[in-house]
Amino acid sequence: MAVLVAARQNTEPLSGPVKIQEDVNAVVCNNRDEKFTIEGAKEPARLPAGRYYVESWTLERIDKNGAVWKLKTKDIANKKTFDVAQDAEVKLPIGEPIISTLIVRKEDAEFYFRHYFKGQLGEEIELTQNQSRADPPKLLIENEDSSYQQTFTFKYG
Repeated sequence: MAVLVAARQNTEPLSGPVKIQEDVNAVVCNNRDEKFTIEGAKEPARLPAGRYYVESWTLERIDKNGAVWKLKTKDIANKKTFDVAQDAEVKLPIGEPIISTLIVRKEDAEFYFRHYFKGQLGEEIELTQNQSRADPPKLLIENEDSSYQQTFTFKYG
């Protein structure tokens, strides 16, 4: 974390608590002068009072088979801001829930799909498994009486 320097001797800079979801690994934010990294914890981090811009965040989990799954922001549109004031706790809307969106478009006899994840700030999120892009999802299509069942595998690109 950055070292804080008071403008006057014997005075502490005003600061306020910032809380993030406990299992979020790190949130990177800045106040135009300095960059700060806040790690998920039970206790809030303290930042100097002022306006901050959220740059990025990451969340990592390990599944029962030992695979490491990671959510990471790709880009936070409009650089979301939050204000820190003395002793007024700010809770950042970062981490879960994640919104999964599927867009389907039909052109002639072809269907095109776009699947993506968004966070609570509207940011696009990248999902990786063991530091690689996760396998593309599958789509099961069946009719009402199950006489037709077909599984399709999505392809990237």
